[in-house]
Amino acid sequence: FSCEWLAKYGGIFNIIFDTCHLVLIYYFLKYFQVDTFWILLYPISRFLISHEGRAATFNERSFGVFFGSLYLVCSFVFCETGDYLFLVLAAFSFFVFSISSKFAWQAVTFVMIFMCFALQSVMPIAVYCTSFIFSVFLSRGYALDVLKGLIRHSKFYASYLASRHYGLENNYKKIREISSFQSFIYELLNNRVFRSITDYPVMSFCIFILFSSNNYNLGHALVLFLLVIHLVFCTETFKFLGEAERYIEFCLPFVFLFVAKSSSTFNLTAVALIVAVYVVLFGFRYLKIVRDCRDTKARHDEYRAVVSYMSDIKQGLAVAVPFRLAYVVGLNLPAENKIQFLMNYTNAPPGQNLETLKEIMPHHYPFIDKDTDSIIRKFSIDFLLVDRQAVNFLHAKTGEYYQRFNKYPIVFETATLMVIDLTKWVYRGK
Repeated sequence: FSCEWLAKYGGIFNIIFDTCHLVLIYYFLKYFQVDTFWILLYPISRFLISHEGRAATFNERSFGVFFGSLYLVCSFVFCETGDYLFLVLAAFSFFVFSISSKFAWQAVTFVMIFMCFALQSVMPIAVYCTSFIFSVFLSRGYALDVLKGLIRHSKFYASYLASRHYGLENNYKKIREISSFQSFIYELLNNRVFRSITDYPVMSFCIFILFSSNNYNLGHALVLFLLVIHLVFCTETFKFLGEAERYIEFCLPFVFLFVAKSSSTFNLTAVALIVAVYVVLFGFRYLKIVRDCRDTKARHDEYRAVVSYMSDIKQGLAVAVPFRLAYVVGLNLPAENKIQFLMNYTNAPPGQNLETLKEIMPHHYPFIDKDTDSIIRKFSIDFLLVDRQAVNFLHAKTGEYYQRFNKYPIVFETATLMVIDLTKWVYRGK
């Protein structure tokens, strides 16, 4: 598939793999001979659409979740039955996500450690190690490169990114700052602490079972484990481990099994009311996405206009503000265009890219230092691509003034984007 095709139609793969995930849950419930009615909660789960990138564009989230869940299900069944067919399926699914999804690596690892304690057996780790060796062998070492990348990214996230990314918020601080009913509703629907419930209807039933049961089993332990790691990973200290609610996605087959086994304790009227609430929440989120899609179309027109202008420029070193704008523009430039983007093709010495990144963006990621003059002169930047909308959002989010870039010669602009030609700029500093 071409990059253009994936950009336009890649979202269909998310639908395919989410459907596969639903089918996996269905047959998992059938395998244990429990009521499959509860899978109707899956299509109204906000996690499917709460992240626009997961819902609309080609990415690793949906197939990472499917193959990660498939691995966990097959590993569990193998540990319980000893059927080697499930070991083969586990090893295959491990191979797929190990070369394509860094988050699946860490989610599966945490769950397998839990499974060892819950089953009081070393068999889950034995399956994990066997699958790991199989994956490294079959990928000729590439799975190890992905794992090393995950470790490097986690270190980078913990030491630098977590305290500088303007989009990462202090979840518990936001809860403490609730001052009105309106802000309470906003945090309830958007704060990561609550998303284990708001994004997953099935989890509300799990919590009810957890706190109303007298006898506890493996299912109760799993739900408690998921809630604990969710609350812990929402803290400032551990948020480098990624979006806390995403770990629940990988365990949904077990979560649905837990609810299905305990469904006889529910009042049907209460179930209907809870489902109705989640249908409304899902509906409001979907309507927001539809509204945003209209804005997205206008934005795409602006991107195309910038790409068209930049296509006529034969070469030069550019920097995007914010950095992610470089991917949108750079991937759509014609092959003969020789424009390079800072940090995609950096002049930094080998092995120094991370240090250079920290130097270029010391305060807010993914925005270059507010002292842009020094960055421009040090790296001999020829062009600036600026997203005014993102800059204004940074001003609003941090309460700090960044800059407007008005002192530089603007050679092309749309409603929210502008291109600055620094070859026409004369530095007037000291």
